[in-house]
Amino acid sequence: MSLAINHNMLAINSRYSLNQSYSGIEKSTERLSSGLRVGTAADDAAGLAIREIMRADIKTLGQGLRNANDGISMIQTADGALGVIDAQLIRMKELAEQASTGTYTDSQRKLINQEYQKLALELTRIAESSVFNTKQLLNGYQHNFTVEHAAPTTTGTAAVDATNKAISTIGATDTATFTNRNEDGFAVTTTATFSHKGVGGAVPTNATYTYNADGTTSITPETQPVAGDQELVSSEVYSLSKQYEPSDATSVRYEISSDGGKTWKDLPTAGTVTTNAGEQLRVTADYPKGEITETFVDPSSTDPALAGDDGKIAFVYDAGTHTVSYTTVPVHGTPPLTEAQVDENSAQAKADLSTVQNNIKTDSAATIKFTFGARNESTDHYGIKIDKVSAKSLGLGIEAGDSLLTQESARNALDNLSAAIIKKDAIRARIGSTQNRLAATIDNISIQRENAQASESRISDVDVADEMVEFNRKQLMANAAMSILVQANSLPETARKLLSQS
Repeated sequence: MSLAINHNMLAINSRYSLNQSYSGIEKSTERLSSGLRVGTAADDAAGLAIREIMRADIKTLGQGLRNANDGISMIQTADGALGVIDAQLIRMKELAEQASTGTYTDSQRKLINQEYQKLALELTRIAESSVFNTKQLLNGYQHNFTVEHAAPTTTGTAAVDATNKAISTIGATDTATFTNRNEDGFAVTTTATFSHKGVGGAVPTNATYTYNADGTTSITPETQPVAGDQELVSSEVYSLSKQYEPSDATSVRYEISSDGGKTWKDLPTAGTVTTNAGEQLRVTADYPKGEITETFVDPSSTDPALAGDDGKIAFVYDAGTHTVSYTTVPVHGTPPLTEAQVDENSAQAKADLSTVQNNIKTDSAATIKFTFGARNESTDHYGIKIDKVSAKSLGLGIEAGDSLLTQESARNALDNLSAAIIKKDAIRARIGSTQNRLAATIDNISIQRENAQASESRISDVDVADEMVEFNRKQLMANAAMSILVQANSLPETARKLLSQS
């Protein structure tokens, strides 16, 4: 290299090496003080991206652990309540055994029944008051439909004033039809057929109507203005139906049983099926928040008063519309009908409908889902269905027609209690197995989180020993560069001295 005055290349090169060494010292100091190998994206772009994903997973898995532990706490709350219910059922069975023996009179059984019914009420209270974080655990799931009153329809000259709930200009043989849907999704249709009783005088043509809690509609014809005038008569026929699809249920299953509910087989996917005595239809609708099972028991198989009326009382399943329905059949169907026959038709239709409604058994289960994984995949969550555990859902207590008032009813109560205990034990077994599953999930998530933390550390954390070696190396290079820079800066002075001596 030549000796120059304008550009001291030796000094420039030394300065560059010194700056590089100082930059390395600065980076090593930053890493050693923060403990991180990757502090910015410039340090390791790919490593930073992987690290941030892992950090999110680690935090998410930590919350998942807390979720799983909360799930165990919730399940323990439900199991504790079921333990108390277990004691109630044992005492109720003890009372049923006592009342079923022949050494007691019916008067004494009334006294035993008082405690029995109180225990049933307490059982329901416990189920409805078992709460975890404001969430009820043992009261099942209620899928509330919108209560609706469809616009009434008429035939003939009859006209409906929906505002005033009135019917006017009614003629003989005219009809008025009212369809109401309750919060359980059942539609009750009331079809009233009008006729006139008597001859001569004024002809009444007006009536009013009211909606009832059971979904039926009551028709009230106007009274006779003058004694001897004709009278307006209404004869009602009722139908009950529920359409299950389309709906927001994730799945719906339709089944039939011919042996009292012991075994079930799927209903056909086309056509209609009409139940006979002893047959039952079962529909299970699975909603995101729970499951509802409705069992339609042919009342002619359970009500002795209807045993001879099997052909008139039956449920019909229509696969095409996904509907289960029932329609009352008049006792007297061939006109003209006498006043007594009209009254008998209306009374019998009302009684039949009530019997049918009472023979629809509804069971429900609340679905509680636990989420613990780092992704929204099927393996990152699961749930448990906890059935409703009220006295009525277990077939116990006055609401279920269960009592100890007679020796026969007490013996029936023993069977009901045996079935209730089995159902309750099945729920507790499901709860216990889910608790054990959650415990295993916690162990797995803990290991997964620990390994993710180790991986994140290998990517992100600085190796102190390695970095100290690099720090010392850069420091030594900086000192060397400083020494050389001092010497390089003296070269222009050498050139000046050479010129001054010439």
